Amino acid sequence: MIQYCNHTAAKLCAVCAEHNALEQAYHETSWQKARIAELEAALRLLGVIADAYDDNALDPPARKRWGKNNEHEETRNPQEIILYSGRGGKTLLTLADCLAARAVLEKK
Repeated sequence: MIQYCNHTAAKLCAVCAEHNALEQAYHETSWQKARIAELEAALRLLGVIADAYDDNALDPPARKRWGKNNEHEETRNPQEIILYSGRGGKTLLTLADCLAARAVLEKK
């Protein structure tokens, strides 16, 4: 498809070609920024879970400390602490996922 210049009705001049390229780049950048914001919002939710783990505010199977006076420290690997599983026991979310999400946000 041949593009034509807005002001000469001939093939696209250099000024119009540059304008079109900048307009397209701006549109792509705007879309990417919006998508990044959506992904960061999703990561923030996982980061809240990681913070709750550090504050010992999760339910007993996923607590950082346990016992009458929280005298016992969790020794399991965060990858082994399953926070959400699906049908058939398929692991969908682990504590390690939440810790990784928080680490990504902290780098920003």
